[in-house]
Amino acid sequence: MRRLLVPMAAIAVAGVLLAFRPAPETTLDASTLNGAWKTVQVHAELQDTTWTRDEDRPNIVVFSDGHWASLRIAGEGVREDLPEDPTDEQLLEAWRPVRASAGTYSLSGSTMTSTTTISKSPNAMNEQRASESKITLEGNKMVRVFTNPENGNTWTVTSERID
Repeated sequence: MRRLLVPMAAIAVAGVLLAFRPAPETTLDASTLNGAWKTVQVHAELQDTTWTRDEDRPNIVVFSDGHWASLRIAGEGVREDLPEDPTDEQLLEAWRPVRASAGTYSLSGSTMTSTTTISKSPNAMNEQRASESKITLEGNKMVRVFTNPENGNTWTVTSERID
C-alpha cells in the first residue's frame, strides 16, 4: 500500500498544478484581427482618478492585413441635422466631434505597435505617432491595454467584432 501512496500523491499534485496553469496565449497575426470592430467600453486608470465609460457613440475600427482605420464621434449629446444651407459655424459644430485616423500596425506576441499615417489631427499625422498596446482576444471581444510609460496612466479599450 505504501508503494502506491507516493505515486498517487505525485499524480494528484500534478493534476492540481496542471488544472491551475495559465491558459495558452492566443497566437495573433494580422489576419486574426481582420474585420470591423466597435468599441463598447473604455476604462481609465489615471494618476488622479479612475473611470469606466460604456461607449454608445457611433464608432468603428477596421483592421485589414497590417492596416487600420478608425472613425468615431466624440462628445456628449446628439449631433443636430444640418439645414439645407448651413452656416460655417454649423458646419464646424458638425465636424468638431468627428475623430478619424488610419495607419499601420504590427504584432509581436500579444503586443501591437500601431503607427498613425493619416489623421484629422495634423499633429498625430505629422508626427507619425506610434503606440503600443497589449492585446487579447476572447471570442468576439478584443481588449487592448495602453500604458503611458511616462506617467503610468492606463487605458483599457474593449471592442466587439461587428462583421
